[in-house]
Amino acid sequence: MSENINFVGAAKLAEMIKQHQELLLLDIRSQEQYEGWHIPMSVNIPLEELDKKLIELPQDKSIVVICNRGNSSKRGAKLLEDAGLKALVLEGGLKQWNTVYDTSWIPLNAKSGLEVMQIKRIGKGCLSYLIFMKGSKKAVLIDPTHHVDLYKNLINGYNVELCAVCDTHVHADHVSGGRKLSEQLGAPYCLPEVSKVAFPFLPIEEKLSKCMRGETRIIATPGHTEESVCIVLNQSIVFTGDTLFIENVGRSDLGEEAADNARRLYESVTKNLFSLPGEVMIAPAHIHKSVLLGEPAYTADIAYVKSTNFISRFAESDAFTDFIESHSIPTPPNYQWIKDINRGNESADIDLDELELGSNRCAIG
Repeated sequence: MSENINFVGAAKLAEMIKQHQELLLLDIRSQEQYEGWHIPMSVNIPLEELDKKLIELPQDKSIVVICNRGNSSKRGAKLLEDAGLKALVLEGGLKQWNTVYDTSWIPLNAKSGLEVMQIKRIGKGCLSYLIFMKGSKKAVLIDPTHHVDLYKNLINGYNVELCAVCDTHVHADHVSGGRKLSEQLGAPYCLPEVSKVAFPFLPIEEKLSKCMRGETRIIATPGHTEESVCIVLNQSIVFTGDTLFIENVGRSDLGEEAADNARRLYESVTKNLFSLPGEVMIAPAHIHKSVLLGEPAYTADIAYVKSTNFISRFAESDAFTDFIESHSIPTPPNYQWIKDINRGNESADIDLDELELGSNRCAIG
């Protein structure tokens, strides 16, 4: 079947989208899979319904057929080609789309002394940060994913020395690249001091202030995980991990003592983070949906987040906890396995892109 099918790689498709080429992104998975996770601007026609809806598809656009791994898409593309339509298969499917990244700069005022690049994994919604200190050849990396070559290329391209690579907590929805980057680049790997892992690390609380210029403040923000911290730099930006997003907050229901975790999360956000100056920008580790290519950085100031965030609907922690206990959220794919890898209790010598396939499901609201 494949000899007459045309393929497009994920990186090439990303460029085509950024260039606003005339495309129809056709997701042929089930409606349930599509609603859980999909490329923005794609439309959903399940494969079993496709032959009945061919007449609805445009003849003047290339139609990119999408599934999880690229296999079912071949059958979908064959149907389109037989009907005289122009079809392309997203090679490797959404699994490969999960390896595509985009970057944006976070707007900070000049007095911050920082330049911060947001590195967006557009399919999975993971957000990492490369922080440059003005007037210095040193940089810090926060919350990297396992696609380490991307970060190495950025660091080498800007000709800076990585003086620390940090995770704000032990992640459960993506495999961290922190330890591997530490080994390959010779930079210390930093985690919150109370992290329960099976390998040595340097505490963020001790190391980061020695590495950064200006004021570094580490705020303990338990709730999403016990060890979660947020990192405030020069009273200008706070890296909030999975504790606080723009529209909502991180989950507190995946571990033991879910009710206590919800209360801790509420206190961490409303008392610790919302007490920061209103002009401080937040930089979270995830966005709860797929990221649009070429968009500005996903960030907002504390004043905006405080006034619009999901958690602000609740006047006190008991009400928030009651909501969490009464609303079930689908479990993230393979989260326990991923967390065990990040703790050093499980080998990472597997297909990590396959392990991470699916939405991040990191948010409550």
